[in-house]
Amino acid sequence: MKPTNWKDIAELIGIGAIVLTLAFVGFQLRQDRDIAIAQLMTDAEIKQIELSSLISSNPSLWARGLQGEQLTTEEEVIFDSIVHAVIVKYGSLMERSDRRLINRAGGVPRQFALHIHAHPGLRRVWQARCDFGPIVDGDIGVDNKESRCGRVRFELKKIEDGTLPPLNYRLWSL
Repeated sequence: MKPTNWKDIAELIGIGAIVLTLAFVGFQLRQDRDIAIAQLMTDAEIKQIELSSLISSNPSLWARGLQGEQLTTEEEVIFDSIVHAVIVKYGSLMERSDRRLINRAGGVPRQFALHIHAHPGLRRVWQARCDFGPIVDGDIGVDNKESRCGRVRFELKKIEDGTLPPLNYRLWSL
């Protein structure tokens, strides 16, 4: 063979090695992303189980609090803690949805707005937190359509003006 043929063969082998390396890196990145998403989903499931356990250990208080009934100070502290966990859950769902890690039909803000509308006690605590305290992503005092509170308020307005039908049932475990 001619020396130029060896050079061509060596270049071809080098190009092939580069392509294989890039393909492997792409495969590895996809695998790492899939592992990270699986871990996020596992963490979310664990948090949902913990939230359900918290609710089921205080069923009467949770039901009365959701309905907006008067609670004692001690009960209010427990109810507020449970609602905080619900708000964090929905904030996390919104974040994952925004990053396209999950796909929720109708959108997470709409789903949360439907529950807030159906449960006056949940709405009262959520509203107070939106007006005053940090909501997962730091929406303190922010009320625009891009903030999490603003997006939920936008969906609530749709329910209240009749363009979005309200829930016709109540979910006790949000």
